[in-house]
Amino acid sequence: MVSQKKQNIEDTFLADILTYLDKEEKVALGNGEIESHQSLPPLPAPLTTDSLEKYLTANGYRVKNNRNTDGGFWLLHDEEEFRPIAKLLDQKGVLYKYFKDGRKKQPGPHFEIDPNKNLK
Repeated sequence: MVSQKKQNIEDTFLADILTYLDKEEKVALGNGEIESHQSLPPLPAPLTTDSLEKYLTANGYRVKNNRNTDGGFWLLHDEEEFRPIAKLLDQKGVLYKYFKDGRKKQPGPHFEIDPNKNLK
């Protein structure tokens, strides 16, 4: 009887923790949509366009990297979805530019990461 009560308490505790993590942690849906952004792992080191692209896609962000044709490095998300990444980029001194209404070649809100092309 005591062991059954203990098991029920453990099961309830585990369920509560999982519910909390679902609500509080970032959940990448795997299709480029971000459900919420409470925390992200640190940016990779060394930080390059390739490592940043891998990091962002692994965390559910939609990225368009045109650097191989001397183009931009784009993050196809709005301000709210970008906010957690902005904090990390700010800490590393990486610049970005917001296009609220998009551009001719890319409609919809998105950000250009490292517009001065300092990352290699």
